[in-house]
Amino acid sequence: MTSRERVARTLRFEGPDRPPRDLWLLEYAEMPEKIEQYGHLCERFPMDITELPVTPGRGQRARGQKGVVGLYTDDWGSQWRVAEPGVIGEVRAPALPDWAALDDYEPP
Repeated sequence: MTSRERVARTLRFEGPDRPPRDLWLLEYAEMPEKIEQYGHLCERFPMDITELPVTPGRGQRARGQKGVVGLYTDDWGSQWRVAEPGVIGEVRAPALPDWAALDDYEPP
């Protein structure tokens, strides 16, 4: 079963072969000594949910750098604060501050 089929069957409650997965790997998990010790996690556990393709003219909101101390804005328009290097961080300002903004929101 392909990743696409797995996700679609999950969303339709049609019993995929296994639950789809998306590993939010921190830089720590991809350090050479960790790969040597445990193997490359994405090879052992392939992801089914990957980054979305960027449509021209959309998804251009990203600013800053994920995993670097400070603030960054992701492709969806949410602002994150990173307090420690290599950590994903926490959302400080969501792309949709309330549901009233949904009608005008354009995803990446």
